[in-house]
Amino acid sequence: MEIFATAWHRRDEPRSQDPLGFSAMASSIAAFFGPSLTSSTSAARYFSVLCAGLEMRGPRQSPKDAVLRFERIWAFGSVAAEQSKGVLGTRSAGDQVKRMGARKLAPVVYPFFRERSQARQGVWGIYAASAERLGLHDVGVCTPRGCELAAPILELEESEALHLAAPVRGKTNFPVAGARTLGERFGVDVGLDHREAAGLSAGLRTYEQQHRLARLLSAWAPANDLDLVTRLADHHSKWTVDLQTVASAALALEEIYANGSRLIDGLSEAARLSTSWPTFLGHKVVDASATKVPGLAARAKRELAQLGPLGANVALDLDAFLGEVAALEGRDAAEVCESLLRRHALVQGAKQAAAWVERHKDRLEIGGPRGALLYDPFDLDERIDPHLFRLSALQSIARAIRRAGVKV
Repeated sequence: MEIFATAWHRRDEPRSQDPLGFSAMASSIAAFFGPSLTSSTSAARYFSVLCAGLEMRGPRQSPKDAVLRFERIWAFGSVAAEQSKGVLGTRSAGDQVKRMGARKLAPVVYPFFRERSQARQGVWGIYAASAERLGLHDVGVCTPRGCELAAPILELEESEALHLAAPVRGKTNFPVAGARTLGERFGVDVGLDHREAAGLSAGLRTYEQQHRLARLLSAWAPANDLDLVTRLADHHSKWTVDLQTVASAALALEEIYANGSRLIDGLSEAARLSTSWPTFLGHKVVDASATKVPGLAARAKRELAQLGPLGANVALDLDAFLGEVAALEGRDAAEVCESLLRRHALVQGAKQAAAWVERHKDRLEIGGPRGALLYDPFDLDERIDPHLFRLSALQSIARAIRRAGVKV
């Protein structure tokens, strides 16, 4: 699952990648870029899976239960059909496929997620709210737009007699062959049906600003997320002036976050490697990052102040922190790192979690588990993964719609 500021977590260290508490402001900016989406609603096919599950539910069945059942069948079929790239819960589904062997019927209720948290981490938890904001369903009942997304799957189920509706509605087993056919036709990597794409395209046009961004995404297909934000910040047009301002603030927030996080993560890594505080401060990457941080904090504070109504969403403690760090211009690395450590301890305390690292005079100690970052904090040339700001989700969905031949 892609969530804020990270591509993945180690399963034994499920910690947030937000050591400095920037997520509230980042979420406010993200809502401007993609008001109907979250940073994890990036697989367009999952909207169709959600709508198909809602359409298959029985008269006395909850929408949630119907979606969870259909998702398990679809995940099993996707693995069996070797179309499982990007499908959530594939380890468990793969284990179930192996256990089944040549049997013709599979149980509906198998342990889809090993943490037994499918309702939170699967299609229902991640996509239900976004789908409702896109106008695909209303309190669990598909709208005409949602029916468009579900139609190709439902027609396949009916025309090829997959016999999957009954298991979704409460039957204890589903036919393996039917699930496999479903996976072959509707794996995440398989392109969207034209009607599915049309339904999602209509949803993206729900918000005028989001529609404008979708048009820009269409024009700039090869751009990666950070490059896309840069292009948006440089894009001069009368109707994108607000988008340009938000993009500039996003870039400023990204820079201070990336360098600050590198220092916090470097401290944690130094503790793991039994490196002392003076040794850490003497590292060239630490000096380079610490020198940048005060100036970046000042820029972020200025850019965020330009956001108008969005600026009110800047937490007072974040605003005070940016001012405190900005005042350290020209100071040594030790003072900058001390300020970041204090901020990190407060943020972790608010989460009722231990700080990643603690300093006792010249000794560094690991205070609590930290999430896995996909970079070396001591390598200045290694790029830190950007926050995404929901652009990745919108870009992924726009790409799927474009592949299906529907203009956004």
